Amino acid sequence: MFIRIFANAIFFGGLLLFATHLQAASTNTITQTCTVNGVQVDCATGQPLNPSAPPRSLFCPERVYEVIYGRYCDHRSSKLEYHAVKIMQAYGGGGFDLGTGLKAAYGMNDNTDIVGTAVNSSGEVHAVKVQIGASYYSDHYFQDLGEPGVKSEARAINNIMTIVGASQIQAGSRKYYETLWHSQVGFNYPLYTLGTNGGVAVDLARNRMYTEYVTGYSTLADKTIHGFVWSFDGQQQTVDEIGEPGQDTYAIAINDSKVVVGYVRRSRYTFDPFVWRNGTMTLIPDFPYRSVAQAINNNASPKVLGRARNLASGGYDVFVWQDSNTTVLPVLEGQNYNLANAISDGGDIVGESGESAVIWRDNVIYDLNTLLDAPLGTNLNNAIDINRQGRILVRADDGFYYLLVPTEDLVQ
Repeated sequence: MFIRIFANAIFFGGLLLFATHLQAASTNTITQTCTVNGVQVDCATGQPLNPSAPPRSLFCPERVYEVIYGRYCDHRSSKLEYHAVKIMQAYGGGGFDLGTGLKAAYGMNDNTDIVGTAVNSSGEVHAVKVQIGASYYSDHYFQDLGEPGVKSEARAINNIMTIVGASQIQAGSRKYYETLWHSQVGFNYPLYTLGTNGGVAVDLARNRMYTEYVTGYSTLADKTIHGFVWSFDGQQQTVDEIGEPGQDTYAIAINDSKVVVGYVRRSRYTFDPFVWRNGTMTLIPDFPYRSVAQAINNNASPKVLGRARNLASGGYDVFVWQDSNTTVLPVLEGQNYNLANAISDGGDIVGESGESAVIWRDNVIYDLNTLLDAPLGTNLNNAIDINRQGRILVRADDGFYYLLVPTEDLVQ
């Protein structure tokens, strides 16, 4: 009972904040109507005015009531302009030298806690969490998640600070096991979902009933590779296996409704993208050669993001698949190579095109280097992730990673 009352309090508090924001941006001061992601809504309630328009709950039903900082799951920044912040250790000690940057960054949560790898003060590559937060994003603190003597990496983090990744079984070994950092289950906890032959956990999600999901892939005793979904409801752990005997199946991403995307490897050059739901795998057609599903959002009818080899151009296409319909996204002028990494519930997509980090909004591509509020002195070459705040995690040519904060959200 307490939890339900608490959740409602957060919801109504968030709604009031949201309504204030909408009224400030109202397009009609008489009727108090506003446009949110292309849908006409009532400024006070955030509900669509057109009876035929889908209710907000259909955008992302698992997350619509988890309002963080007054924003719904399908929030998008109103203006594509960003302030770039270099990610590096702001303090001496704590296992990392002052000024240490990320060796690799893989993802972030809605509070902008970032996970990846970094070289610690002992010269070891360890999984790391970088605490940035919602408002104070300049003084970064690196938290070492690894254990002495073995390499590790953190791949994903959710809003309650559960982290997943992989760790070496022992120093010098080429074999890694899927690893969990969890407040209840354990810190640096080996999942061993499908046996002890090695694996990696790559993504995680959490539904409205607080069940957590982890997905990734593990090596079986017969040396084939299968995807998995590990579930934890607060008491019991369960594992679903993805794949048929003799099949190599890689699970890459999962959403809050426990829908998994990835690819089946048929041969060295043939990959088939798939969507897995409730034990059933559906292959995504249209791309018969080297295609991979890489991300999925939380819409009631989720959007699946992937890439496929384009035999005509010799490059790669980025596609969005939804309700059996496929849309191929544009490339930057003069380029033939696209790679997309993440899609928000609001539909913004980030990745790279040629040598530039990019964002796609409503099927239009933008070079993020041209959307900065000030010259950076280096080229942003790949956008790794985007969160509910509209913040974007990017890599640059200078070897550092940067956080792009929408200028409309800068602390005054």
